[in-house]
Amino acid sequence: MAAAEPADTQLMLGVGLIGEDEGALPRRPAPQFSLRLRLRLGPGGLCSRGLRRHLRDHLSTVEKDTNGEVLWVWCYPSTTATLRNLLLRKCCLTDESKLLHPFVFGQYRRTWFYITTVEVPDSSVLIKVTHFSIVLTAKDFNPEKYAAFTRILCRMYLKHGSPVKMMESYIAVLTKGICQSEENGSFLSKDFDARKAYLAGSIKDIVSQFGMETVILHTALMLKKRIVVYHPKIEAVQEFTRTLPALVWHRQDWTILHSYVHLHAEELEALQMCPGYIAGFVDLEVSSRSDLYDVFVNLADSEITIAPLAKVTHVLDLTRGHDNGQTAQRHWPAHCSVCRRS
Repeated sequence: MAAAEPADTQLMLGVGLIGEDEGALPRRPAPQFSLRLRLRLGPGGLCSRGLRRHLRDHLSTVEKDTNGEVLWVWCYPSTTATLRNLLLRKCCLTDESKLLHPFVFGQYRRTWFYITTVEVPDSSVLIKVTHFSIVLTAKDFNPEKYAAFTRILCRMYLKHGSPVKMMESYIAVLTKGICQSEENGSFLSKDFDARKAYLAGSIKDIVSQFGMETVILHTALMLKKRIVVYHPKIEAVQEFTRTLPALVWHRQDWTILHSYVHLHAEELEALQMCPGYIAGFVDLEVSSRSDLYDVFVNLADSEITIAPLAKVTHVLDLTRGHDNGQTAQRHWPAHCSVCRRS
């Protein structure tokens, strides 16, 4: 605090560059700099309550250079090594398949992550960078909101090649819910209602694909069971999994959604701490991990399978007498009250 200005409370926000001494990946030489934001608190000033509420959130930049190396080059305000490693796994720049995923999102220990990745054009000031990702974590589920915001941040980074402008917009959104730029577009947090994010998926498409088997998904969700969804394309996994919580709309609980999970020990440990969940995978190996699910959805083959260990639960009552309770069929017993209601 500055003694010369007792009437003001100063909140210093440092822009941290991840250093090798913090266990980060090696990075290209970058100028050391910091950004200071003075907020006047109290009557007539800018209240920092909203900012303090978001101090655990963070914004990062990951770059892929012309040598093919992926570097975590910048982070504000800080993050743990565990979360950093997880986000690098989610970032398609580290994917050996070299497929570019423009936008992915997911959840890890009640923290949502949103990652937008772009290719760097020749006209950009980032002359030694081929691709980069903007990584943002938050406490709320709203893919459309953060996809729009990170696209604006990407345009800023492409033009300036520095995180300073991004920081200004990021702080403006945290404190005021708005950032404006004639060149890069405007962003208003209030334009993105969380309920619209809940309604973005299509239940009709799920019913169209699985027919009466959708009842198994509905029942599993009602009973707070574990649902695992597989498809080789992450976009398909995320579109499908984000819709499933709407089958139990009365709860409006999207905290059960884990739309992008790897078969990594730390991620699986965090997942198994949840009593019930919807988890999306792109690795077919998950189909053999019956300890992770009660219901397995092979989205690519349009098949729903119930785990053998789940046979003692009511989930299997719907398929009793059909295929030994393994794979649900579109023929249902007459005594099924759920089917009669649907």
